[in-house]
This record gives sequence, structure tokens and C-alpha cells, in this order.
Amino acid sequence: MIIREGPFTLEVTSAGDFFLAVLPLAQVVAKGTAGVYNITLNGSGGYAGPVTISVLGLPAGVVPVFGKNPLSPGDTTTLTIPTAALTKNTTYALTWRATEVV
Repeated sequence: MIIREGPFTLEVTSAGDFFLAVLPLAQVVAKGTAGVYNITLNGSGGYAGPVTISVLGLPAGVVPVFGKNPLSPGDTTTLTIPTAALTKNTTYALTWRATEVV
């Protein structure tokens, strides 16, 4: 008798899920100007939102400006990241965080 076994998974989540698209993925801006990104929230499996967006890794003292926040599936907004004359010259690895509003 031959018996074979193999792994598989089951992931249990709430109904639906959401996905965020941020464009462009990279920008180069001069001090004193701003980077502007377009953010689109998409839902799947009946997800209805809303979701609050935040940004991690910003330069010290920089406050992101959202055109709209929170977002619901199908919404698009702009994210503006202003810089100042004193903003350090470097590449900032930014991370978006999308949190379901409960």
C-alpha cells in the first residue's frame, strides 16, 4: 500500500479584501517642492470599506496631505508629500498603510 501526504493551507478572512495601488512608484523632487501620488483602492469578494491610509518613513516634520481619506473601494485620491528647504537630501523608503475602518 502506498500513502502520500503533502501540505496545503486554508486561510480564513473576513468577507472580501482590499488592494491599494500607488502611482508613480518613485519620484525625484527638488527641495521645497512636493511629490504627488495617485492612490486607488480596489475591493474584491464584496469588500465595501472604508479604509484609512497613512504613510510611514516620511522625512522629519513632513505631513502628508490626502485629497480624500478614508477611501472606499473604487475611490481614487491624491497624496501630496511636501518638502522644505531643510529636508535632507536622500532617498526616503516610504510605506503606505491601509487600515480597515471598523
